[in-house]
Amino acid sequence: MSKQKQKHVKRFLTILALIAYSQVLAQKTNPAYLDNSVSGIKLRSQKTVEEIFGQGKNYIDQDDETEVANKDGTQLLVMIFNPGGAINEFYSFRVSYNVRNLTPSLKIKTKRFITGKHIRLGLTERQVKSKLGIPTKIRTDNSLTIWNYEATDKDGLYFGQYDFKDGKLVQFWFGEDYP
Repeated sequence: MSKQKQKHVKRFLTILALIAYSQVLAQKTNPAYLDNSVSGIKLRSQKTVEEIFGQGKNYIDQDDETEVANKDGTQLLVMIFNPGGAINEFYSFRVSYNVRNLTPSLKIKTKRFITGKHIRLGLTERQVKSKLGIPTKIRTDNSLTIWNYEATDKDGLYFGQYDFKDGKLVQFWFGEDYP
């Protein structure tokens, strides 16, 4: 092999090694449980909020929480705004069954709310663990088993809370914690 080809092969292998190393770093800095979206709406993304609900309107309610129903109204997504944020940038999402039969003005034409990590109501504890890994903390409160995930990085504190009743996911809440 010529010296020129050896040089190119060496560069190619170096680039491959750097790519592999960056993927390892990404896995270490982005734990499996970090989720960032529900049904196409991303945390802190004015763009995705306005793509789904329309531009030119502030979707933040006076109590800093905006409720959204799924297509048949059986599930509820609550998008939570943190003070100091930009218009239509939500910092956490909470999804639950609509047990109080609320009728929010915003609806998404989806059968169920699903996160970017494919988490949805009704999953078993085993299914959630296979997608998110082992929780940071597990506790019980009345008839609920509550799994918590937490991570702190340069951008702040990420949290995830997943509530199970009789082994099935009945509510989840994740996002950036407000200091």
